[in-house]
Amino acid sequence: MDYEVLYSYFYEKWYCKFENAIKEYLIECKNNDIKLGSAINDLKQTYIQEFADKIKLNQNDLLKELYNLFIKRFSDYEKNEINRVFENKILKNFESLNRSELPKNYTIKQLLFDFIKVDVVKEIQRLLQNNNSLLQMFYKANDFSEFEIRDHRGISIEDYPIYKKLHKRLYPEYYETAVEDSDSLNETLDIEESKLSSKQKVLLIEKLILNAEKWQSSSERKRSEILSKITGTNSDNIRKTLAMEDEKPSTYSKEFINDIKIVEKIFNQLG
Repeated sequence: MDYEVLYSYFYEKWYCKFENAIKEYLIECKNNDIKLGSAINDLKQTYIQEFADKIKLNQNDLLKELYNLFIKRFSDYEKNEINRVFENKILKNFESLNRSELPKNYTIKQLLFDFIKVDVVKEIQRLLQNNNSLLQMFYKANDFSEFEIRDHRGISIEDYPIYKKLHKRLYPEYYETAVEDSDSLNETLDIEESKLSSKQKVLLIEKLILNAEKWQSSSERKRSEILSKITGTNSDNIRKTLAMEDEKPSTYSKEFINDIKIVEKIFNQLG
């Protein structure tokens, strides 16, 4: 018996069945003007709990011990975890159990099915909590056409395509405001282009350091304008300083030579 294949097939089958039942339940609740919070609470306390209580594994302590072996499979094996844990641990332990202490005619296949049902219930319960903001979107929009209770690993729920789609439909003003804020920011930068905060100056300097090649290839005028934003000095004066640096060292004034020495001393601290 390939436990891995059976697990994957029936897990998806029962998960989809459970997911669809919840969808129909929420549609009914929405049609009856029941708040989502109340609907979810009733769902957990009735439908889900009743389903869980009927699973034979949850009624038998010996089977629960086998399930504890099953859930440790990922820490015990590198791959083929389900087949390996059944072959190496669960089969042996199951066969050693007294049949009188197990449900009538209970088989290893039924045990696997119970493992699946328990895992489905746990995952549904977990995602009803974690995906609450997405459920609110479905419920508020009264649109269950793409309803799901899934875990898109590595993606925050706000980045789910369906979340973005429903959010944009429910809160169009948010996106209009975002565009206006962007336009306002551009206007602010145009108006106050030389007024940078200390933090912004630090970030700009770091950006220039990391892009030294681009900085060297820029025109003297452009470099003067950028340095003007950092120092708060008139860009024309900065251009004069840059121009002085391009002259022969023999023409440097005593003051300028001293300025260069200070800069070099600071720079040499980098090692």
